[in-house]
Amino acid sequence: MRWMLFVLLVVLVACSAPPASQSTAANIPAPAAPAQTTPTPPLTPTATPSTPSQSTTVTIEADDKGFYPTNTITVPKGQKAVVTFKVRDTRVYYGGLQIKGPLFNTGDIKPGASATVEFTPTSDSTFASYWPSSGVKKADGKIVVT
Repeated sequence: MRWMLFVLLVVLVACSAPPASQSTAANIPAPAAPAQTTPTPPLTPTATPSTPSQSTTVTIEADDKGFYPTNTITVPKGQKAVVTFKVRDTRVYYGGLQIKGPLFNTGDIKPGASATVEFTPTSDSTFASYWPSSGVKKADGKIVVT
């Protein structure tokens, strides 16, 4: 009977001791000291010489019925167009409008808000307004390159 108690005691001690592959608090290495870094000086922006380019700037209002004051954007050939589309507060679907064509896409514009697009047309093109949720086409516009 004593030998059974001895075997049981040996088994319990063996099971409670950590395996050799596990580390104990006594053999955990201390964390390494943080590496010393040298601060880098801030970058200084440098000017890039450029010639001023001309652009055509236009603001067009839109509602469900059309574009105002006109649905035509006229741009000299090779010149950048900067167009701001403002969706009116009245006579427009509550979800607003999306204005897009081959040269740009404004994304959704809520009533009373505006979006600006920039593009350089090389030939005549078109654009249209749509209801964002359904894609129903509401009005047409055109870009004329002179």
